[in-house]
Amino acid sequence: MRLSGNLAFGDVPVNTARSDGLLMIANEGNSTLTVTSIITPCPGTVSVMPNGGSVPAGGSLAIAVRFAPTSVVNCSGDITVAGDQTAGSTTSISMTAAGSVAILPLFVYRGLDAGTVTMPSYVTRVRIDISTSGSCQNFVMRVNGGSFLELILGTCAGAVRSPFSGTYTFPAGAELTTAGSTGVEWIVTEVR
Repeated sequence: MRLSGNLAFGDVPVNTARSDGLLMIANEGNSTLTVTSIITPCPGTVSVMPNGGSVPAGGSLAIAVRFAPTSVVNCSGDITVAGDQTAGSTTSISMTAAGSVAILPLFVYRGLDAGTVTMPSYVTRVRIDISTSGSCQNFVMRVNGGSFLELILGTCAGAVRSPFSGTYTFPAGAELTTAGSTGVEWIVTEVR
């Protein structure tokens, strides 16, 4: 038996999968090889299909290898193949794989006047910047339909009441809705 393949998965974000691993089992013997088991590091996170089979003399068997981490984990190690080989001594092959934290892009949304934005489920803390160069404006922001923020912005009776900035925590996936303004720019930026 001789093993070869592409088993360098590298870093894979948690809760995603790579299914492009390939393990080739070659039969260097003079009779049919029966593969009885394939043992992987991190069982359940690393899976193979099929997990055994018959390989004719001089033939080979392709095994699909899938890496699907559900947590941050190092799954580098050997895949060991057991069988009834009559020739060849390679019964293990190295694989490299690690579950890593997915680095998501920084969420930024720019709105002008009235509008609605639904924040991604991974965003709960944001900085809100609001500004206008216009005349007196009443700016209202609601979160999930409930009243949240009401401001007077712009130049009102000779006084400039702009810009405004604040940092807030909202439920995951919150919907922010603005109303009652013209010429008001509002920016929602994720705070990490």
